[in-house]
Amino acid sequence: RSWEPALDRMATRLGASGEAAQILKAQTREMLGHVLNTPLPLGTPRALQLSQMDPTRRRVEMEFHLPSPRLEALALRQVMQEAGMDGEGMSFSDLTGYLKGYIDLVLEHDGRFFVLDWKSNHLGSSAAHYAPASLWAAMTREGYHLQALLYSLAVHRWLGTRWRGYNPHQHWGGVIYLFLRGVRPDWQDDQGQPMGLHFHRTSPEVLDRLSAWFPAAGHHHLGNAP
Repeated sequence: RSWEPALDRMATRLGASGEAAQILKAQTREMLGHVLNTPLPLGTPRALQLSQMDPTRRRVEMEFHLPSPRLEALALRQVMQEAGMDGEGMSFSDLTGYLKGYIDLVLEHDGRFFVLDWKSNHLGSSAAHYAPASLWAAMTREGYHLQALLYSLAVHRWLGTRWRGYNPHQHWGGVIYLFLRGVRPDWQDDQGQPMGLHFHRTSPEVLDRLSAWFPAAGHHHLGNAP
């Protein structure tokens, strides 16, 4: 697939032209090559390599709605703690209404379903800036832990209502956050794990407890499983 039309649109949108546009597009091509060809270990028999992903086993920009008759910050923080996520400092008034969002990518790999979210945050210029501790700090600072939890719930419930054979203990994979600037095939830690990858799998039990805050009767149709 050629990225050139999309790269041209990106340069135009950013107001780049001439040599500046060519440099921008070259840098973006390089980054795309890194991200697409870096193996991502996800606890499956094979590491995920995005360049090898079956396009029929993915869904892009999935929209979801979660009804919320009364969502309380304290209760949500407790669920986040159970999930092993950092919810400290999160505060908001009781929420009544709907949560609506779009998930960058939902994919199936080795029999498990994953949420993938792209992040372009600039955390630094070296591999160390995209190590697990730095990514955890960024996830906490930007509120991405909550985003990851809600995305997990949306896909967990989608699969549960649209796929009769869904068994979350077997089929639910987790959430992948890729900090694009830090994902490179040669950027690894001492254990050989890639930099720029934050991966978390919330247990089905925690997702079921969270689901109680969002009545299923209002769950909108999201389409067929990939």
